[in-house]
Amino acid sequence: MFFLKRRFTAVLVDLLTIPISWYSAYWLRFNARSIPQDDFLQALYILPFLIGIQFFSFSFFGLYRGIWGFASLPDFIRILKSVLVGVVCSVIVLFFFHFQTPRVVIPIYAWLLV
Repeated sequence: MFFLKRRFTAVLVDLLTIPISWYSAYWLRFNARSIPQDDFLQALYILPFLIGIQFFSFSFFGLYRGIWGFASLPDFIRILKSVLVGVVCSVIVLFFFHFQTPRVVIPIYAWLLV
């Protein structure tokens, strides 16, 4: 029961981290000022796709498999791989659906997500 609660907490934190990182990437892109309404609405529209893709990537790379007492270098590499694969898949989705996302938002988002 305790392990299930910790896993649920880890999933919940990740599901909250994805939109916070996405919004923060836009916020940093616009020099920590308010995001223009068109860009903000597009960012909100893209968000469910990003959450789904990134969550699948985290699950695929086994981030929720073990219970962490402390993180090691292999854990960090697994996090990097899952973030990069999720971001690459997200870029492919953004490209195929013709979303006009600012290019600098993608690396900022990946950096914040790690």
